[in-house]
Amino acid sequence: MLFPLVALWSPGGQFHWAAPGYLFLFPLLGARLVHWRPTLARVWFRGSATLVCLGILLVTTEVDWNWIGLIRPGADPGLQAVNWTPLRGALQSRGLPGRAIVAAPNWRDAGKIDYALGGDPPVICLNTEAHQYGFGPGPAAHIGQDVLIVAPRQTPAQIAASYGAVFERIEPLAAASVPLRGRGVVEFPLYLGHRLLRWP
Repeated sequence: MLFPLVALWSPGGQFHWAAPGYLFLFPLLGARLVHWRPTLARVWFRGSATLVCLGILLVTTEVDWNWIGLIRPGADPGLQAVNWTPLRGALQSRGLPGRAIVAAPNWRDAGKIDYALGGDPPVICLNTEAHQYGFGPGPAAHIGQDVLIVAPRQTPAQIAASYGAVFERIEPLAAASVPLRGRGVVEFPLYLGHRLLRWP
């Protein structure tokens, strides 16, 4: 019970944090099934298989077709599961990033953008909770440089509030229009942070 309880108690916990706890249930379930009637065990297995298949079907159709976005406009929980590689062509066609370093507001988006750009130019995470990006040269290594901020789901007000104090100025650019599978054209807001002054 420890793993699910910690996941429930932790702020911003994610569903997979409890997974180690579930693994310990398999031997207990196996030991219990030995004592069940064969008919009851079959019903249990079929019900479990049906639930798993329905879950997989819901997730895969959402990733492919974004049907949640039709029910709740603006919502797109499957965006993280879609390949963002067309972003590279959208930026290159506009002559970006030029001399600027590319950045994202969080480690998840930084990873997607980094993969889309193929590691060139370098991508940094403009967040002190940088996860894997904390092990490489972070924003502090680029003091004095311009930074192209690719900020999915971020408004100009959020960007200004988050980074206005660490750049000389932040210039909003026209969003990059990127065709993504199952989503049509998705707008990726872009901002040019002129001269990174400091980093916490």
